[in-house]
Amino acid sequence: GFFIATGLSLHAAELVQVAAFPNQQVTGIAVSKTGRIFVNFPNWSDDHTISVAELVDGKPMPYPNEEWNKPGPAKSHFVCVQAVYVDAEDNLWILDPAAPKLQQTVKDGPKLIKVDLMRNEIVQTIPFGEDVAPKKSYLNDVRVDTKTHTAYLTESGIGAIIVVDLVSGKARRLLDG
Repeated sequence: GFFIATGLSLHAAELVQVAAFPNQQVTGIAVSKTGRIFVNFPNWSDDHTISVAELVDGKPMPYPNEEWNKPGPAKSHFVCVQAVYVDAEDNLWILDPAAPKLQQTVKDGPKLIKVDLMRNEIVQTIPFGEDVAPKKSYLNDVRVDTKTHTAYLTESGIGAIIVVDLVSGKARRLLDG
């Protein structure tokens, strides 16, 4: 299960289990400023059923809605989500390398998605072409600098750092290989 530290002090923290996923692989967890908890499950097996969820009373509820979590066109549905991250402005970022079962990327699938947590709506989708996410790539993690409007992604399939201008949506691969 997931354990979250509560009651932090200089001396000790109490660990409280907030959820358990006995048959699912979880690769990301993000906590909003208001304490909302988001998790993601990559599409690595035949029994994959949900990609991104908000924990509600310890149970994963599809987020931001059921439609994004269903199979469908790669541009408008999750393919294989690897990471979730909450930025300093309390937006949820979802990184989809779109490489199910750790195979090659699905055409039009690799993307970075911004969700406004106040409205629970997707407000930005940044797609990545093969110049940023080649077929054998695997976008792995994301951090967002809200002051410079820049996202930094690790890519562990071939190996690279991806730098994304969040205003223009333009991305570039650095340290390739």
